[in-house]
Amino acid sequence: METEARMNLKPGLIGSGIIISIMIILSVWAWTVIPAGKLLPVHGGLNGPDCYGSKAEALLGLPVTALFMTGLFLLIAKIEPRKRNLQLSSKAYTTMWLASLSFFLVMHVFGILRDIGMKLSVNSIIYIIGPVFIVIGNYMGKIRSNYFFGIRTPWTLSSEFAWDKTHRFGGKIYILLGIIILASALSQNLVLPFTLMMSEILVSALMVTIYSYFAWKMDPGRADNSQIQPGSSTLKGVAVFTVVLMFLLAVGVVYRLRPNSASQALVTRAREVVQLQANGDFAGAEKNFDQTMKDALPPEKLKDLWQKFGKFTDIEGTRTENLFIFQIVYVTTEFESQTVDFKIVFNTRGQVSGLWIVPSAASKPNSASQVLVTRAREVVQLQSKGDFAGAEKNFDQTMKDALSPERLRNIWQGIGKYKDIEGTRTERLVDYQIVYITTKFDSQTVDFKIVFNTQGQVSGLWIVPPGERH
Repeated sequence: METEARMNLKPGLIGSGIIISIMIILSVWAWTVIPAGKLLPVHGGLNGPDCYGSKAEALLGLPVTALFMTGLFLLIAKIEPRKRNLQLSSKAYTTMWLASLSFFLVMHVFGILRDIGMKLSVNSIIYIIGPVFIVIGNYMGKIRSNYFFGIRTPWTLSSEFAWDKTHRFGGKIYILLGIIILASALSQNLVLPFTLMMSEILVSALMVTIYSYFAWKMDPGRADNSQIQPGSSTLKGVAVFTVVLMFLLAVGVVYRLRPNSASQALVTRAREVVQLQANGDFAGAEKNFDQTMKDALPPEKLKDLWQKFGKFTDIEGTRTENLFIFQIVYVTTEFESQTVDFKIVFNTRGQVSGLWIVPSAASKPNSASQVLVTRAREVVQLQSKGDFAGAEKNFDQTMKDALSPERLRNIWQGIGKYKDIEGTRTERLVDYQIVYITTKFDSQTVDFKIVFNTQGQVSGLWIVPPGERH
């Protein structure tokens, strides 16, 4: 009776132990350096952090994830039906295992450096992702047929011939993908590397799947070989087409996201859309809209929206952005009581396909009433005195349902010992008035972002790093 093949997991376990130990040591060090109670980023995007949590969440999240991944790799080695093939792929399996954990380690270092105050570009992450793809691509051709890792399509899983051909091809594509990703990190455009990476991954995954089908059709050992089989030139054709497509896609993405490429004609048109509204010609402004925008924002509704901002004063300036096939023009517009940005999105036909009105980076202190500023300070002061039920009395019903006095107390106590209110600033967003209360605690300073509805009730409350817009 044949003895069940056993895979040597020792290198993976030793490597995992070293990586996870380093992560834990770094977390312990960071725990002693970062002030108690400080809110730390636990999730983010191209525009920076968008979710904050405690030190435990920020410093233990990735080590725990790495530990979970180690357990997952061990489990796969135990339950894989094709154990002999997994054993023959042990070097590739261990490399991918440790490459995954190394990625988490570098991300953990990146996060800790950011948490202690270092300014790091989001593009730095691309310098990690690119080499991971190159390493995986280098070992891709050494993976034997199995059910859990590698390129698993119906055709590769049913044909050893298709599996080997596809993985040799896929390995080269992964290396090319890694090089493209690394090259994109040189761009100063934060959107470009991630847009290019996701686009190239989708295209390469599609083409590798197509390649696996033609490789399966070529398998001389396939049971159904009565049909005419494609020749090797077909696979070469798919390979060449894939490389050309990836190159053209990269050129297209770079072209579309090139900096400051919104044409002057669209800048002029965006200013015209705002100026027409200032002149009371809302029907004229609507003529620039596409059909969806015309249905969503007829002249009457556009007029009602415009009148919420008060008396028009002047257009202060413009700036532009590109997002995929869309060109965006921001028109900074001054009203008597506030300054806002008209964010106008143009489609490929030069029609307005989106319009938002957002607080401007150039906004002056606006007309949020002193009454609401006083009320916002009172909400914070009541919490500092332990009167969370009193603070809650200023909430609207939705906020009362979402944030009870007990929950309010727990959040407050997680920030630290209260010291003082350092200042306030205000914003207005359509019907809502926003007051930021900059509040100092023993270990950190935060902004209470308090949003008031038209009845003067608190309809939103966030605790954010000071000076940031969310």
